[in-house]
Amino acid sequence: MAFLSRDEVEAIVIKTLNLIADLPEGDIENTSLAMLNDDQKQIFLTALKSNINNYPYHLRDNSPSDDAYYDIAITIAIIDDWKTVGDCIDWITENQISVDKN
Repeated sequence: MAFLSRDEVEAIVIKTLNLIADLPEGDIENTSLAMLNDDQKQIFLTALKSNINNYPYHLRDNSPSDDAYYDIAITIAIIDDWKTVGDCIDWITENQISVDKN
């Protein structure tokens, strides 16, 4: 089993944030998440979880596999603890799990 790299997580987070907010160009890691209201946080949470669940699962040798998927146990309270986009990326990278489909 292999986990998402920090770069993969960053790409997922940016893709998801772009659904609800205009992000600055370049390095966005220090971008504040205080810009999100409660409705946007809920949309972000739902879309983020979906994008992580649907990201192609890969084994340690980087070959794709349909035997599992990535997941995160995330709530609004967790999102409220993140100050920046970088905090979000770090939390997901550290707390992701893989779930067997069987």
